Amino acid sequence: MKFIEVEYNQDLKPLETVLSAIKRPGDFFVSGAIEMPMPKVEVEGAGTLSLPVPGSQIATLIRQAERAPYGRGNETIVDAAVRKVWQIASAKVRIGGKSWAANFETILSKVSVGLGCEGMAVSAELYKLLVYDRDGFFLPHRDTEKTDGMFGTLVVTLPSAHRGGELRIRHAGREVTVDTSSAEFSELSYVAFYADCEHEALPVHEGNRVCLVYNLVQKRAKARDRTLKAPEYETQIAEAAAILDRFLRASDAPAKIAWLLEHQYSPAGLSFLGLKAADAAKAGVLVRAAPRTSASSILENREQPNRTTMHTLTDHAGIVIGIMRTRTTGNSKMRTRKEQTSQPSQSMTPGNTSTNGETRRMPTWISARFLWVMANCFLRVPSMGNLQTKKG
Repeated sequence: MKFIEVEYNQDLKPLETVLSAIKRPGDFFVSGAIEMPMPKVEVEGAGTLSLPVPGSQIATLIRQAERAPYGRGNETIVDAAVRKVWQIASAKVRIGGKSWAANFETILSKVSVGLGCEGMAVSAELYKLLVYDRDGFFLPHRDTEKTDGMFGTLVVTLPSAHRGGELRIRHAGREVTVDTSSAEFSELSYVAFYADCEHEALPVHEGNRVCLVYNLVQKRAKARDRTLKAPEYETQIAEAAAILDRFLRASDAPAKIAWLLEHQYSPAGLSFLGLKAADAAKAGVLVRAAPRTSASSILENREQPNRTTMHTLTDHAGIVIGIMRTRTTGNSKMRTRKEQTSQPSQSMTPGNTSTNGETRRMPTWISARFLWVMANCFLRVPSMGNLQTKKG
């Protein structure tokens, strides 16, 4: 068996401690659009919807709807100055079609992965059909738990011509704005987020936005099980940034730092978005720590010795982060492009295959996948003279 022997850096043990606590990937929101056969949507009193929904049918929907209220304390209030939107109860809405069940399962699967709930018993229950006509909006608010086990909200926007109506979501000091009006008429766009996230629907400037709102529900084995919350690693991000910043500012700091990933990745599937499970979680922490340090971010895909392909995925002012995949033959040394100036040698962080001692010996098929954290711009890739293969 062939092995790659890599120098081990004991000084980065604190980084291993920080990253080892990160197991669950995901974020506080997830969004996307999927091209698919459109579902059959029937609304009591309005018939089967044409998709994209024409203006004449919007008027029919509104006649069957009521103004949507909002909660304030123990009160339920209708106030168009706070929330201007029409709602139709789920009991009046039927959704079907030959491929709808499978297609909706695809959406729910992507939502589960994006929110860090993959492998958990997560379901979606239709709550309302909403119509945002011109100037419709909803001021910042948080969703209340509408059913036992509810932990989030899924919004599926049906094709209809409109401009505006973006959904703005905030959590733990971060903010994202999701625009569903840019989706093609052959696509269903979706956005999901945790219930404790503050969010708002921005005003619709033209046309009408029609969406299906679902409650995301976790089936809990025991009544005392906690409701799912968004993965939150701000503490670990700050700690990782501080550790890396101190380490890389040292005069004898190595040119790059490698973190061993747990999963295998094909060249075609090599991307930050394609990372799996804990790999995605750890990469997310390092990417967000990057702007707090002093380098850049890349994805590096090395398929053969003496060849390096690079794809810039993020361009932070901080740590360079990427993935390396190598193939080794014989006893040849593996190198990246020759550096323009001399650099210190690389160091290996204690990854998930940690062993004691100063050197790492790992099977080639495992060790060929690294998450790279590199000081300096990605155009300056140092030689890998100390990374070589040995026959086992």
